[in-house]
Amino acid sequence: MSVLPADIVNRALDAIGNKNSVGDLQEGTTEARVGLRIYSQIVQFVLGQRDWAFARDAVDLKQLKTAPIGGYGMNVWDPLNNPPPPWQFEFAYPDGTIKVRSVRPVPAVTPEYAPRFNAFVEAYDSDLAQKVILTNLPDAQAVITLQVMDPNEWQDPMFTEAVIAALAAGIERSLRDPADQAAQREQAAQPRQQGQRGQ
Repeated sequence: MSVLPADIVNRALDAIGNKNSVGDLQEGTTEARVGLRIYSQIVQFVLGQRDWAFARDAVDLKQLKTAPIGGYGMNVWDPLNNPPPPWQFEFAYPDGTIKVRSVRPVPAVTPEYAPRFNAFVEAYDSDLAQKVILTNLPDAQAVITLQVMDPNEWQDPMFTEAVIAALAAGIERSLRDPADQAAQREQAAQPRQQGQRGQ
């Protein structure tokens, strides 16, 4: 049986004791509007929290820039063609990626069973107007967490429960009466104000 995002939102509504249910996130009810607004960001947040096996993949990276021949010592850095020092190589950030977990050499024949840590950073290349990966590996492969938004592809019940719990917290905050929210903000501000008067 197919699972829809609305089904996940309904389980979150059940978790906070909300008796309303959602048939479709586009239906326009208050609960549907809240679910539609936060569903994607919650799923992406939970995906980024752990290296979930069902969302893991290894992809070869597309090289964009290299350091000048001979290195940076005797050469002028050209940002149009070279990555920022001290990095030797710049690669395009893989599409559909929530998080890059590691970078490793592209396996020549067999997988690397004793992997070593290879330094890398995520950056933004303003000349190319895109997100990139900087590393010192000439031929690099990234182990990534994919953006898996379809609940039918979530193969770990712990992930589903984590999404529901995070959705429940977000929905409960969003559905709280505005007057209650204002009262809570005012109550939270009182100790700070009293502390300032005492100084």
